[in-house]
Amino acid sequence: MFVEDLEQQHIDTAESIIQRITPDASTAIDLITNFRALVQDKQQGEEGFVSVLDSVSEACDWEATYYVDWKDTDSFVDCVSTIARHWGCQLAFSERRPEQSVPDLIRIAHAELEASELGLWGWDTQGDNYSGWIGRLSDASFFKQASDVLEVRIIAIGADF
Repeated sequence: MFVEDLEQQHIDTAESIIQRITPDASTAIDLITNFRALVQDKQQGEEGFVSVLDSVSEACDWEATYYVDWKDTDSFVDCVSTIARHWGCQLAFSERRPEQSVPDLIRIAHAELEASELGLWGWDTQGDNYSGWIGRLSDASFFKQASDVLEVRIIAIGADF
């Protein structure tokens, strides 16, 4: 689903995602405000053709979402560690080695988050990067519904990644 084609249900779904991936209500309100402004700019043609979840990611970057190049392990660790701290979690990346890839680190982060009943969620960016957020594992059915509404695959990224 792209910004130019948005219906109110798509905006509502994106805003619900932001509420669920932001542990602090005040920050969620700020991020939703960022998202609304960004969508308005993009609908007016100022920013180009992007997906709704790319807009969520852009509005929430490093506060509640990550978006990293397929080989940028340092940014992934820094960003996901920052987001985890917002959730009250400290990620150790205890198994981290220099030769590890972003997918390796994604599996490690997800495993560490599971102890707090959180998970690393992601979506198909249709590119050579990784994007997603930290969210409650109990929100799986909501993220499945959001996936259907937004017509994009959203998954909890775990050992199967």
